[in-house]
Amino acid sequence: MHPPIVLPIASPSRETRKGERKKTRHVSPPSQTPHKHSTKANPPSLSPHRVGVFSTLTNSYALVALGASENFYSIFEAELQDVIPICHCSISGTRIIGRLTAGNRRGLLVPTGTTDQELQHLRNSIPDEVKVVRVEERLSALGNVVKCNDHVAIVHPDIERESEEM
Repeated sequence: MHPPIVLPIASPSRETRKGERKKTRHVSPPSQTPHKHSTKANPPSLSPHRVGVFSTLTNSYALVALGASENFYSIFEAELQDVIPICHCSISGTRIIGRLTAGNRRGLLVPTGTTDQELQHLRNSIPDEVKVVRVEERLSALGNVVKCNDHVAIVHPDIERESEEM
């Protein structure tokens, strides 16, 4: 078993107690055009602190959004490519894969809006032992309503029992 890998995702350099600047690496989320009413070049919705919106990470695979910046991909690839497969994908035609998927080393749940092409790409890219299941749920942002690891899951009470058992 591999030791846990901690991705170095942090906010911009911060001053330490002694006034020195601490060096940190940034993960840029997928590139998007700022909201038309935004006056900032980097709106809050695209900050590095939202890496979970654009990725899903388990012990046996990582999903990262298509169309992301090279910096976003490079962090995952530098730290994980020798350990687990990294799948560049979209879910339901979007880049918010962290919000739409939930999974562990045994399975991956994707919402009903996931296209057949996206589903096939996932099955071809992650280990064969991982069961990829498209579930029909009213709450389609599965990453927001299901949190799990290989031993336990926390599931929103409105999730169907059938989906919960997967």
